Amino acid sequence: MSNPMAGLRLILRLIPRLWVQMIVLSGLGLTASILDMFAIGMVVLILQFAFGTVELVEGFGPLGVVANFAAHLASSDGTLIAILIVAIVVSQSVLTTSYSGLASRLRLQAYQTFRETIFANWLLAPACTDRRQSAGGMVNTIQTVTWEAADAIFQYCSLAIAVVTAGVYIIVMAVTSLSLTAIALVISASAFLVLNTISQKLRAQGERSLRQKEELSAHLVASLHTLRTIKLFRFAGSVTRRSNLLSKALRRTFDKIVLLETAIKPISDIAGVAILGVVVGTAFYLQYPAAIIVGFMIVLYRTQPRILAVHQILAQLARLQPSVLLIAEHMRATPEQETGHTFKGLRNWLSLKSVSYLYDAHRAPAIRDVNLEIKKGAMTALLGRSGAGKSTIVNLIVRLLEPKHGQILCDGVPIQSFSRDSWLQHIAVSGQEIELINGSLRENLLMGATTISEAQLWRAIDVAGAREIVSSLPDGLHSAVGPGGLRLSGGEQQRLCLARSLSAGADILILDEATNAIDAAMELSIYDGIRDAYPDLTLVVVAHRPAVAELADYVAVIDGGQVVEYGQPKDLARRKNGTFSLLVNRSRGVPCEDDSRVHDLVRV
Repeated sequence: MSNPMAGLRLILRLIPRLWVQMIVLSGLGLTASILDMFAIGMVVLILQFAFGTVELVEGFGPLGVVANFAAHLASSDGTLIAILIVAIVVSQSVLTTSYSGLASRLRLQAYQTFRETIFANWLLAPACTDRRQSAGGMVNTIQTVTWEAADAIFQYCSLAIAVVTAGVYIIVMAVTSLSLTAIALVISASAFLVLNTISQKLRAQGERSLRQKEELSAHLVASLHTLRTIKLFRFAGSVTRRSNLLSKALRRTFDKIVLLETAIKPISDIAGVAILGVVVGTAFYLQYPAAIIVGFMIVLYRTQPRILAVHQILAQLARLQPSVLLIAEHMRATPEQETGHTFKGLRNWLSLKSVSYLYDAHRAPAIRDVNLEIKKGAMTALLGRSGAGKSTIVNLIVRLLEPKHGQILCDGVPIQSFSRDSWLQHIAVSGQEIELINGSLRENLLMGATTISEAQLWRAIDVAGAREIVSSLPDGLHSAVGPGGLRLSGGEQQRLCLARSLSAGADILILDEATNAIDAAMELSIYDGIRDAYPDLTLVVVAHRPAVAELADYVAVIDGGQVVEYGQPKDLARRKNGTFSLLVNRSRGVPCEDDSRVHDLVRV
């Protein structure tokens, strides 16, 4: 079995302040154990009174001291004995209550810290790491796995208390009678070997349940995200069957976990009965004094639950360790550090020089050797079929991705030399993967804005053709739009996202198929409005209609991850059998000689 303390060391290295609470918690538990030893003395005293024999003994270590202390108390005033018993009971009650309260607080604080830290790390991590796990897996991690890791922190504290308390009791027994203690330890060691096998199986089942929970969460989140598609294609039955299969597999795993955990107590109980029988028989055979036998049995009886607790906690930690290690991995991922100069804005040109990007080593590059010039204040359209590489170029410009080869230069300076935050302050994006967030409409529209007046906000709304949408909502700008804009149509969402980008006050506006859900007439009107209202704005448009590209100052036709044509639209339109010319003619209904080629190209 792997070291169950490995996860604890990782967690405490990342959250050092948990050390203090864990030490205090462990101290409370140990103090309660010390009081328990005094309680044993009171029990011995009461038993001696019951048997009518209060005798002094010689030797036998701490138990001899406790027995003699009880004998001296027996000759004193009964009021003192009563006061001691009440004081011990009250003290134990206070300590137990304090321990329970602090344990709950520690668990909840760890849960909160894990959630907040991991969520912040995800938000601030480089975009390329977003693909490492699904949205469902991330939800499962932040909701379920963080709680399991927090529970493990509590279990570590319980383990420390149980081990130290059991150790103290074992020392007391060893000093009292080394032979009796050796007998108890040999039988306990045999039981531990059996229980260690159970712990190993629990760890394997814990790893399996972690994978199954992530798979089930990923399936549920993906299904809910595509609920409309599932209903339209009558695919609900298949999705439900897969969900049920995943759920049943997870239940079977937890059935095995429960069975393994349930087996721990009977094995420990059998070992405990064997220890008690052998020890008592040996003690009578050796003719130990009655007080010592009674005291030893009481200590042994108090030790066994601690040893059982150690076995159970180790089994719990074996099951929880995969969760602890996963949380430690996510917390260890440090957010991207801001480096570089402050970007002051585009002055002349944004240039891509022989830029290539590869998503997967086993696939062809998404783009290769792309050379492109984007002029300040001009509108540059990227035109091409789906999968041609347009969105990859956009993601490289906004630095969600980094080029594998080549450079992106802003006025001759590599954009990587600017801090990412200052670079993004001058860029606004609206596109097919840019959604409204859960919140009010005003919160959504002001996401990227640093300082903006009410008049500037409404100008952006008007240019995006969204005033009618805002006016139709019950609370106007204060209306809640729901996660992903669920209460709005696709076209309404796109216009509001465009208004948000225009409100940002950026130098460069990138529209990645940002108007493909809007009818053609309104789309062209919106682009004209943007050019009129924001004449100095640099526009990069991923177009899905040749008519939009004709409005641009420059057009780059992308095919197969390369720029196959670049220039002003009027010049490209005059090229016989040129790609842009074929697309424009096809959109106008002009017959083309190579219709099959056009058919591929118009699937943008």
